[in-house]
Amino acid sequence: MDDALEPIWNHEQVMENWEPGDDLLFEVWDKDFGKKDDFLGKCTLLATQFRDGFDGELTLMETGFVGRAHLRLRVVFGKLMHTKASIQDAAMAAAAKLDMAGVSKRAKIRQERLGIKGTVKKDVTRHQFREFLRVERSRLRYCATMPLTIILCATFVGVAYINSKVGSSQRVRSSVLQKLEGLSVPTPLPDGSYGPRSQFANISSSTEMWDWLREGLVPALGGSAERPGFLNSFNKAIGMLQLRQRRLALQACAGGSAMSPNLGSFAQLVCRVSGAPPSYSDPPKLAAAGTVDPAFVVGGSMPFSAKHGAILNNNYYYAFLNFSATEHAQERARFLQERGWCDESTEWLEAHVALFNGEVRAFTHVIVRFDFLEGGALKKEMHVLPVHIPDWTRAEIGYNVMWGLAVSCLFFITLQEVVDRKGYQHFRSRCCSGMWIKLDWLGSLINLGLIIVFSLMMQSINALSPEFQDLRDQELALWPPPSANATDTASASYEEAKRNFELSLLSLVEVLRIVIDMKQAFRILMFLYTFFLICRFFRGFLGQPVMASIVRTLLASAQDILHFAFMFAVILENFVLGGFLLFGAEVREWSSVNESHRSALAMITGFGDWDQLYRLYPVSATVWLFAFTVVIVFIATNMILAIMSDAYSEVRRNQCESNLTIFQQTQDLFVDVVWAGLYKARKVVRRVRTRFPATERWLPYLDEEPERVKVVDYDLLLDILKPAHEASGEAADVDQLSWARNLPDWMPMDKDILLAVGVDESTTRRLMFKCELHPVPGREFPTEALYFEFDGQMEKLYEQLKWTDGEVRQWLSDRLVHCENMEPRQRKLEQLAIKNIMPRYDANLQMNDPGPRREDPVDKEDEAYLQLPDASDPVPGAPAALAPLQGPQTYGPKSGDVVLPVRS
Repeated sequence: MDDALEPIWNHEQVMENWEPGDDLLFEVWDKDFGKKDDFLGKCTLLATQFRDGFDGELTLMETGFVGRAHLRLRVVFGKLMHTKASIQDAAMAAAAKLDMAGVSKRAKIRQERLGIKGTVKKDVTRHQFREFLRVERSRLRYCATMPLTIILCATFVGVAYINSKVGSSQRVRSSVLQKLEGLSVPTPLPDGSYGPRSQFANISSSTEMWDWLREGLVPALGGSAERPGFLNSFNKAIGMLQLRQRRLALQACAGGSAMSPNLGSFAQLVCRVSGAPPSYSDPPKLAAAGTVDPAFVVGGSMPFSAKHGAILNNNYYYAFLNFSATEHAQERARFLQERGWCDESTEWLEAHVALFNGEVRAFTHVIVRFDFLEGGALKKEMHVLPVHIPDWTRAEIGYNVMWGLAVSCLFFITLQEVVDRKGYQHFRSRCCSGMWIKLDWLGSLINLGLIIVFSLMMQSINALSPEFQDLRDQELALWPPPSANATDTASASYEEAKRNFELSLLSLVEVLRIVIDMKQAFRILMFLYTFFLICRFFRGFLGQPVMASIVRTLLASAQDILHFAFMFAVILENFVLGGFLLFGAEVREWSSVNESHRSALAMITGFGDWDQLYRLYPVSATVWLFAFTVVIVFIATNMILAIMSDAYSEVRRNQCESNLTIFQQTQDLFVDVVWAGLYKARKVVRRVRTRFPATERWLPYLDEEPERVKVVDYDLLLDILKPAHEASGEAADVDQLSWARNLPDWMPMDKDILLAVGVDESTTRRLMFKCELHPVPGREFPTEALYFEFDGQMEKLYEQLKWTDGEVRQWLSDRLVHCENMEPRQRKLEQLAIKNIMPRYDANLQMNDPGPRREDPVDKEDEAYLQLPDASDPVPGAPAALAPLQGPQTYGPKSGDVVLPVRS
């Protein structure tokens, strides 16, 4: 209490070591920072004063001033258990609180109008505290994974940005691709003149292909006179342009027998079949060496070794064009075209060239591919694949090391989680039981794959440098070429050196291609790693109530969406098949299954070419598009929305009711860190003061504090606070906390429950304060409150009846005895009445008095009057109803009547 003359602590303390007869000593101190505390007084409560408890004031002694000071105390014995009476009282209090809800609301509005701040403070119920504990448990369980996830994401972004070189790769690729695709060559006409210039996209025959290679690609790779061998100023071409092709054997088509002989001979049915590559019928020979041109020999007549056989295919045909001598390369290309190096047996032809950009330290592999399809169509593709040489700067090394440490932490944390799972019998269950631990193992495997692929890629890139140097040395050894007058030995030596150079160039290009394939695998693994990070973030989002509802909605609807995806795939495939059959023969975008799928997806997004389809088949295209739009766009899309909406409603109905926002949770986290940090700082100060007494001059004196619990057992608390309809009831009699179980949700939360499970006083206050700071919207329990009130009243009545049961039984037994004696008394009274009471002579007369008893003296005057007439004689003047009774008469109760005693 700060600066209070009449402080009220409301402190509760359990004296566990107290024994009967012990007195209680209380001391009051004034807390000061920077100096010792001031003693204000003390008082003693004698054991004889609180035999049955104590509630009163004691006078403080040794206060040091003239006035008198008092300390108010209350002492009780034992733990007050929750009884039916306490439950009834709580129910009545809850009912009264419900009745006062409207009054409190009106009071709050009136205070706001008057400018009075503050709200009506309510007690935290067991239901609210249970929901708060669920939020806290989720925060500690899931939000605790967020720091490592953020570190993994941050380091991965840096590693991916540095190692992938996406920006520079795109610039290199765009530069080379635009240059090559923009090459235009003149189109030769039959009369020897040239028509309009054509580009790569317009190539449709083998003749146009050779023209583009000879007149476009070779001069572009040769460069200019100022910078020979450079493409776009910075991309240096390495070696020579390599041509390779795959040839298939020719044989009669299988459908030839179904045709007439005349039609078959006219069509000359010959088809390509897979098998051993066929050789040329009349291959040309080299003029200098007199041997067959290596371009027309399978494998290129190159000396393949075991090393080269692992990466090269010796079943291809190879040819090389030396673009350094542009005119010689063009003549060589023309020679290959004229001698039919590429004919009807060719399945595909590829042109390979390697580039090196010294400005960005990147190798580039350019592949131009021509596929000769069935039916005579020509398919063309161009691929520009750059790969960078790492600089290994401090930033790159630092990011890679940090990412490696983060990955190692993830692996060891996952391994520790497996070790801590001691409740599982099988090793497989300990390792892989649970979605999130499976996710961590998957992330570890992806990390391992990234490390392995990256190491192999770096090893291959490092191997390119010596091969490039060997290739350069071999190229210099080929210059100058032998003259026409050279001897056969010199020519043969030159051709052998040339074959070795071509083999080294081929090996260099293949190694570069392997590196590029590794880079593609590395990028795919990085792409998969992004999904792992997304799942890790979703795991952390489960610790935030609002985000958890969204994540659980996705998880809850995943099964329904998966089943719907099968239905959607079947429907979509049928529409794709219908479009393929309707429009595939006339429209290129629908000419294949892959193209049909892309066109159908374009129709969903609204980018499909509808006009072209409508011009071909107006009715069929309209029907197809209408059905496709209704089923795929409207019904399927709204079905997904309906599944998600239903799952979200179910999740919000079943999950905790807390609406704690991420900003409030962040603020609470900061306060918790400060709260825990100050506690540790105080521990350090006390430890320093104890070990180094000299520091007492400038370090403040701090009282000892009880040790705070490190981990709160939220699962046990949630089990204790279960509502009555969810509690299992097992071992309730032997449970020491049975007094706290199976209580209604609307009862106030008792902090003694936290103390009973081992939570210290400071942590208990902190938890209660946080629950009061952000309370869960309270539930109203009028039905339960009325039920418990009625049950309590009935229990009290049962207790009263139990105690009065003996008295009632004794009273009834006494009354039964009196009832047994009632019938003889009644008969006696009847006889006396018949004997002594006379009938009336006249109806107007009063009942005759039977007169005095016989032993009493009777006057003579009255004797005649009192004398009774004979019963057989009628009474003169008396009505018939008053005639004397004839014969014996029976009066009193008959059989079956109930006679109760009448007390005069």
